[in-house]
Amino acid sequence: MDEDDSISEKSNSVAFIREVRPAKIQVDKSIGGVEVQVVPNNTTNVPVHVPQPETLPIQDKSKWFQGASSKEESDKAFAVLASKKETLELTNGDVIHNGRILRSGNAQMKQSLAPLSPGLTIILKGLTSYIQLTVFDEEWLIKDQKAWSSRTTKSDKKESGEARIYGGEAPVEELTIDYEVWGDCIELFCTHLTECGWKPVADKFESHIAVVKKLRKDFGWMVALRYCRLVRQGVMRETVDKSVGNYAELQEALLVEAKTTAESYNERHYKTNPYAPGRPKAHLCPLTNKPKTITTTRESSGTVENRHANTSSYKGNGRRGKGGGNYKGRHDDGRSWRKDDRYGNDQYASHRDKSRSPNRRDKDGKPVKGKRA
Repeated sequence: MDEDDSISEKSNSVAFIREVRPAKIQVDKSIGGVEVQVVPNNTTNVPVHVPQPETLPIQDKSKWFQGASSKEESDKAFAVLASKKETLELTNGDVIHNGRILRSGNAQMKQSLAPLSPGLTIILKGLTSYIQLTVFDEEWLIKDQKAWSSRTTKSDKKESGEARIYGGEAPVEELTIDYEVWGDCIELFCTHLTECGWKPVADKFESHIAVVKKLRKDFGWMVALRYCRLVRQGVMRETVDKSVGNYAELQEALLVEAKTTAESYNERHYKTNPYAPGRPKAHLCPLTNKPKTITTTRESSGTVENRHANTSSYKGNGRRGKGGGNYKGRHDDGRSWRKDDRYGNDQYASHRDKSRSPNRRDKDGKPVKGKRA
């Protein structure tokens, strides 16, 4: 090959150069006005992190005060409601006054329940003390409320503990009720639990009712009733660890205790409650299986005699004390001490000499005047 051919080949060659520039994405004006560039990467299928704009936390309106239009109004409504002294009108027209909420518009009132006494309400809201089931009998609650309304105001220190809980007579013993009465009482009990803020507890009692019904079918009514009582006693008490077992399921230990008691008291073969009035064991106490003790109260007379009525300035039992002389002692039986003196016979002759009665006697037993002879 000659030199001319080699020169022509060099002049015809073309050099190709590839220039790689970083790609730009369009600026999103909604992202704070900051331009975001994507740096090229030789690795494939690697996600590229793009910073997201900061967003405000979503407010949970379900925790707001009912009827409040903002978080600030909700917080203020809760504060006024807790103080029980101020008045606040919300934007929707509701009024909070002295701890009560007066709804506006077409707000409907709930179906009224037979109210509990103030003492029972406090106990049920705390759920740390036991309330027997027969309290939740609608007829008894109406009578108790009527007795509360007719009572005179007394100091709490002057009333006994039972008088502060019950307005009138105490309810009947719950171990004497039949299955039908138990069903009505346990239903009203669950309703009052829900009203006092214990809906999860009431929901578990719905499952407990099904367990009691099955026990009644398998072991008799008294076993089921005693089991129900043991479960409610376990729920309505304060425990060390603040926990309660799952009473929605069958509690084996409590069932064994209920069966043992029913067998020892000879209750298993009864289809109904034998302790109910007119039944074979009505004269026995269902808690001890022993005869009921009848407590008789002493009847007091209507008129009470004032033993100081004859003399308002008593200074003794004789003339020397300048008293009336007609003082009646605490053991006075109405006899005249002048005629029926306990020291009137010869057996107590020596006592007559030392007597301080107005009629003084000498050593021979003769009455004398003035000082003792």
